[in-house]
Amino acid sequence: MSILKIVFFNSANVGDSFFAEPFIRNVVQSNKDTADVYVCMKYNKFLYSDIPDFMDYYPDIGKQLLDIQTHDNYMFVPHANLIYINTWIGSLAYQKDKPYDEHMLLSRGLRECDLISYFRGYAGLFNLIRMKHNITIKFNTDIQLSYPSFPKNVDISKFMAFKSSINKPIAFINNYRPMSTQLLPIRDFNELATYFIDKGYFVIMAENDANIDNVVFCDRFYESNVAISRDIYYIAKICDACDLSIYFDTGRNLIYFNTEFMEDFKRHPNRNQKIHFSTAKYDFYFKHLNRSEVVPNGYAAQYIAEDFTGVKTHLDQILTSTKDVAFIKRTAVLYVFHEINSRVIHFIQKCVFNDPNIDFYLIANDMNIQLQVPYATVVNRQNIGWDFGGWSDCLLTDDMYKKYDSFIFANSTIMGPFLPPGFSGKWTDAFIGGLNANVKLFGSTINTMRRPATNAHVQSYIFSADREAVEYLIQCEIFSKTKYAVDFRDAVFNKEIAMSRRIVENGWNIGSLMKHYEGVDFTKAPTGYDIKFLDDVMYPEWHNIAWTEHEIIFIKGNRVLLNPTRRAPELG
Repeated sequence: MSILKIVFFNSANVGDSFFAEPFIRNVVQSNKDTADVYVCMKYNKFLYSDIPDFMDYYPDIGKQLLDIQTHDNYMFVPHANLIYINTWIGSLAYQKDKPYDEHMLLSRGLRECDLISYFRGYAGLFNLIRMKHNITIKFNTDIQLSYPSFPKNVDISKFMAFKSSINKPIAFINNYRPMSTQLLPIRDFNELATYFIDKGYFVIMAENDANIDNVVFCDRFYESNVAISRDIYYIAKICDACDLSIYFDTGRNLIYFNTEFMEDFKRHPNRNQKIHFSTAKYDFYFKHLNRSEVVPNGYAAQYIAEDFTGVKTHLDQILTSTKDVAFIKRTAVLYVFHEINSRVIHFIQKCVFNDPNIDFYLIANDMNIQLQVPYATVVNRQNIGWDFGGWSDCLLTDDMYKKYDSFIFANSTIMGPFLPPGFSGKWTDAFIGGLNANVKLFGSTINTMRRPATNAHVQSYIFSADREAVEYLIQCEIFSKTKYAVDFRDAVFNKEIAMSRRIVENGWNIGSLMKHYEGVDFTKAPTGYDIKFLDDVMYPEWHNIAWTEHEIIFIKGNRVLLNPTRRAPELG
């Protein structure tokens, strides 16, 4: 007999197709050598696009698709060695046209939106096929495999660049209407949008609605090739990247229960807050999905409400309890030094200030230095590993870096800040503001060593990075507690320069306050730019030629002698 052909089909809703993804993935991976697997779905095939070895539905196979009813759980065509399997779990739960014993085998323990019970139902289906047709379809019953994976080729960089450009927390509202008859606690999404706008949020919604004002809809951030069959996944990922996400009981809402988002929550538990509203009649959707065997504790919170008044009451309590904790972008400033000199004293007096969302760490590479500095934490350590050794110990001790969204690194050669006329913010704003979805490393100056394609790097006397970049640099052992620089040359070439090169090699850009390199993408060929790529410009002869102090804000005070005329603002 020819190799078995398995065709999965589903004419039902998005949620049903999504929750079938781990079922199909499991069958594909467990039967690579014994079956060809096909997917026959009208709208939702993009969900399965990163499952290796599955094939799209072919018309010649479809000739065998004879009068399959929606509730048929499977159909076997013996002469073609072909089996059609309905991935809608309801086909197992309904007794329609099934003998009682088969119905009990398939439906025992099945609960709506309980993915672990779904897995057990699928295992029962394969047991039934084996008993009736002597066909063995392998299936891994490990419940950790029961939740869907999210397509990895969903790129929301356009949205992430937008998010970096605004100075407000973002609330995302999933304004999908249910395709079935259940009622949502929100009838008028305008009320909910106005509530968040009045609270100071920027509001994004999933679906365009001409009746809703003062919000942005998700399709603004799509790339040009996003089709209808893919947009629910772009919407879900943009929603997950916002500060606050509001969900309701519809299938397209529920796809946030996936392994990618849950793994990200384990790494960054405070990055996004998920709030799920149900009516009392339909609260089982969330409860059945939120299985503690797979879903991490605290991943999402459910609240019962029957109308907007109930929703508002819960939100008032939630936003009050999380004020100044959730949705706030937090920054750590890591300043490393090995002796007390005039520059260190100047930094403490002029650059350290009180801000509830910025923490200063003064890292003394000397166990005998004793300091107490208002608004700063002093860290003493042995003088090993140069600057990167100090920054690494501070970042990695007790996973300190996981508490912050962005970082500024500086050493004791700096002098400043030279804030430009008319600048009203904090000096830290200039460095954090230089980071975006593409620029992951940003400093005062860049040195290309006249070889921009291979040697361009942010000079490490002061630079900033976001947490994604810092985590990547930890993986690359730029920041490491076991791989310290052993001498000055090692610190320069294998830490400072290598840091920028790893960022660029990963497809990210580097940037600086130097106007000379404004708009340069260092991931591209330097021949595309009509500028001279310079060597190290942090010397007096380049002052007012390649840079001014008000342009780059900090200089290397051990090389260039200038006196700052303005101090950092003191808050609080």
